[in-house]
Amino acid sequence: MTLYDIKVAVATYFKTTVADLTQNGQDLFLVAANHVRRQAELSHDFEFSRKLVTLTVDGEVGGSLENAVVYGTTTDVNIKTVIEAGLFDGDGNLRPVEWTTVAEGLERQRLDNPHSAPRYPTDGWYESSPNGFGRFELAGSSVYRFPKDADHDFTLGLEVYSMADDWTSVDNVVVTGAVTAYNGTYYKTNFQWQSKDVFYKANTSTLITYFIYYSVDTGGWVIQNGIDENGTAGYVSVITATSPEGAYIAAGEAGTPTVADSTVSDVWTSQGAEYLMWGIIVHLNYYYKEFVTRQEGNLGSPERLRDEALASFIAWDAYRFEQNRRHGR
Repeated sequence: MTLYDIKVAVATYFKTTVADLTQNGQDLFLVAANHVRRQAELSHDFEFSRKLVTLTVDGEVGGSLENAVVYGTTTDVNIKTVIEAGLFDGDGNLRPVEWTTVAEGLERQRLDNPHSAPRYPTDGWYESSPNGFGRFELAGSSVYRFPKDADHDFTLGLEVYSMADDWTSVDNVVVTGAVTAYNGTYYKTNFQWQSKDVFYKANTSTLITYFIYYSVDTGGWVIQNGIDENGTAGYVSVITATSPEGAYIAAGEAGTPTVADSTVSDVWTSQGAEYLMWGIIVHLNYYYKEFVTRQEGNLGSPERLRDEALASFIAWDAYRFEQNRRHGR
């Protein structure tokens, strides 16, 4: 499934339309979808969210986890949990390194140096106490190198559990490069034409609807004004394809638009679709009040179905690595 497919299902359960899920300019479905996914991420470490990331740590002033990127890319990572850390050698191999929290690092030094406290802050005890092994210490999002090394930066490799970025769209296809009125997001309708999906965009200010559909007359996809009396396409696709993505040429309208698929589809919408659907319904039920337990037998809010779906999703994820097993030597 895609996020849009789930949106259609949620609207159907609430006996409303996809368009009605947007209120006061706010997509309530999108708010609920991000909420229920975030709740699951906060309460569980998903194996599919494990990533190897890299981070540059200045030997003197440190670095920040917020600047970490996926190993070998420039893709930012929203780190939830640090699992392990290492440094890369000259051949690019990742070698283990000492790392800990600031508090635990200080406790190590207390054990290594069981001297009495200094009488004054200027006592040489501060200077003479052992620095210990080179290590990286974490405090919040900050990472520091101790002992300090003003002459070097360190490329730190971290294995982490990450959190997904918020979904910002549940779109199907987006038109750009056309006349302004034709540009924008087109949503898939619940019917087909010439055995192909039909997409539409409604302009509420002008009460005009624009369509993308497959035309046997042109041998490809067209973008058309819904009130055109002659049924003339505004744009025609350059090549014939089973889906509307690609380049278009002008056919009555200025511009040379392209159509891009922006459908949201990931592990959450494929393996966790059932959890997302029931979780979003529970969330939105506070607004729609469709599911209300009554003595005469109406269905209550589906919290049990949501929880069962989440448990199944977690179980599927756990078996990716032999049910969370870690291999030793």
